[in-house]
Amino acid sequence: MSNPESSKSGPSAEAIVAVVLLAVCVVVGIAYWLLSPKSPPASAGATSTPGAAAGSSKTAGQTAAEQDALNAWNHKLQNNFAELDQQRQQSAEREAEQKRQEQELAAAEAARKAAEEAAAKAAKAAAAKASSVEAAAAPPPASAAPATHVPQRVDASVDWTSCRQPDYPSRSKDRGEQGTVTLRFALSVSGAVQSSSVVNSSGFSRLDDAALHALTRCQFKPITVDGKPVAGSTDVRFQWKLNGF
Repeated sequence: MSNPESSKSGPSAEAIVAVVLLAVCVVVGIAYWLLSPKSPPASAGATSTPGAAAGSSKTAGQTAAEQDALNAWNHKLQNNFAELDQQRQQSAEREAEQKRQEQELAAAEAARKAAEEAAAKAAKAAAAKASSVEAAAAPPPASAAPATHVPQRVDASVDWTSCRQPDYPSRSKDRGEQGTVTLRFALSVSGAVQSSSVVNSSGFSRLDDAALHALTRCQFKPITVDGKPVAGSTDVRFQWKLNGF
């Protein structure tokens, strides 16, 4: 495939070669005519004269100059041929690159079309499968499983009528100590405290001990499961706050 840009940039390589060859022929013809020996004029004797020797020296000088000119032309022609070879090589490389790009574009276009066709076939198959699933009869409803009974647990709570609330330690008041302590109580079926402990401290052991000591004396409303009292453990959070006392 020819490159349009190359054809418009100047005369073709063949035309340049023809012109160069013609110039070579002309130069060679002129050089041959100049270098060919000319017959000397007839003379009465074979005796050489000083004038004849001078003419021979002049002819030798002209021959050397003409040889130099011919060598210069040959050198120039070699350069022209080298440039022509380089231009032909570059033109061939451009054509090969253009052909490669065209092949890559064609391959990419073919791959795109193949992918589109595959996607269309997959979508069509999925739609057909969905239609067949919708047309199938729905399975009969499964029998309802029996409801699982979840026990209803009600946590224990402090019966404040059975005890006093903890008194704020005077030293903690003076030092501005306050915080929330979490206590855990093990209770009997009747709600009596079996044991107690500190789960999360308020940050001050004096406040923790005061709350634990006071609440351990309290009676609790027992834990119930489905309305029946049971033994168990419960957590109580007590907040020490200065403005509350």
